[in-house]
Amino acid sequence: GIRDMSVLEEAPMDRMPIQTYVMEYSDSVIREAILKEIGRGGQVYFVYNNVRSMEQFAGRLRELVPEARVCFANGQMNERVLEKTMLEFMEQGELEQVMLDFYNGQYDILLCTTIIESGLDMQNVNTIIIYDADAMGLSQLYQLRGRVGRGVRLGYAYLTYRPNKAMSETAEKRLIAIRELTQF
Repeated sequence: GIRDMSVLEEAPMDRMPIQTYVMEYSDSVIREAILKEIGRGGQVYFVYNNVRSMEQFAGRLRELVPEARVCFANGQMNERVLEKTMLEFMEQGELEQVMLDFYNGQYDILLCTTIIESGLDMQNVNTIIIYDADAMGLSQLYQLRGRVGRGVRLGYAYLTYRPNKAMSETAEKRLIAIRELTQF
């Protein structure tokens, strides 16, 4: 049968549109964005959708922003994952534990796949950086951007693509659309 449908016609009180930037990936801009968020007491999602090289990219982020505490999570994490730090290997628990530690503020940056796309409501995470955003669909980008700015603080979304990458016309249109569709 037909079910009742609820329609949300207004944004939650005090919620502001997410400031959205579409740009070539740049270490200096990303470092500045991360430090800005940490400086205001917040946390950062960094969406990196390549599970095979995620641990290596986590190391790159640690070098780029040594002031930040970085953890990583993906849907393929099994019982135990070893996270490599600069000086030692530290045992990391299951996906659930990583997420809980991030939620509890033990980390500044969560490097993750699109597993955060729906269902997360972490009001302290107000910056999201999406690597290879041109490879994602419009609804997926919209959902990911919606993970930040969920409290009273202004949220920031950095949708990046690789420098000198020849993007398809469709990908270019998606990125333009998501940048321009900022109102609720």
